[in-house]
Amino acid sequence: MATGDEPWPVYRYPGIAPVTVDATGRYQVRRIDGKWWFVDPAGHAFLFIGVNGVGPQGAPDARRQFPYRKLVMQKYRNLDSWAESAAQRLRQWGFNAHATGHLGKENEKDAIRRQPLWFAHLVMFGELFWRKNGDILLGNKDKWQSVPNFFRPDYETFCDEMAHRLAAKLCRNPWFIGFMLDNERNWEGPVPFTQACWRRPAADPAKRAFVDFARRYTRGRIDRFNQIWGTELES
Repeated sequence: MATGDEPWPVYRYPGIAPVTVDATGRYQVRRIDGKWWFVDPAGHAFLFIGVNGVGPQGAPDARRQFPYRKLVMQKYRNLDSWAESAAQRLRQWGFNAHATGHLGKENEKDAIRRQPLWFAHLVMFGELFWRKNGDILLGNKDKWQSVPNFFRPDYETFCDEMAHRLAAKLCRNPWFIGFMLDNERNWEGPVPFTQACWRRPAADPAKRAFVDFARRYTRGRIDRFNQIWGTELES
């Protein structure tokens, strides 16, 4: 991440607004005159206009091969040439970012991220967490969109440690604006979220969180709980 002491370019890309605030050396989100903006480290407000899924690989064919990647490399010879051309076209089309969901190998992602376009890094905290411990609230192990038991006390530590590792890797890239968290969690699930928590054992963190929520929401009145949840509990 750029520091406040480094020079910061005045961009001439789509989405830049004639609105400035004090430079902080960090990306931020600010409400200015009633409107929300991204703000770059130099204090320039901008709209993040990104396209998802940038990469040289294309879609696989019936043999799970990537013929488009082969054609790209024949034309551009190296990834940096491809990335420069792709970034130029994106700016011509009115984009100033390549968002997240980068497609392809790690070195292909790195190539496009070196171009002067903003990007966010997708972090799948939820999927990585339940794959580590197998604790799923909604969904099953066949679906990456499944919702983990994020009420567990180790969830915060897990996310914090991962975020620090990723930030250490990405923070030197001046086009990195931050993280996008957990794409397409399967919140509808086979049962409502509250029922999924309610069905857990009494000592489970999700069950305790539900009980605490229900107690606050109903102000501790069992009659209100029964009315809302359609139960006939006595205590």
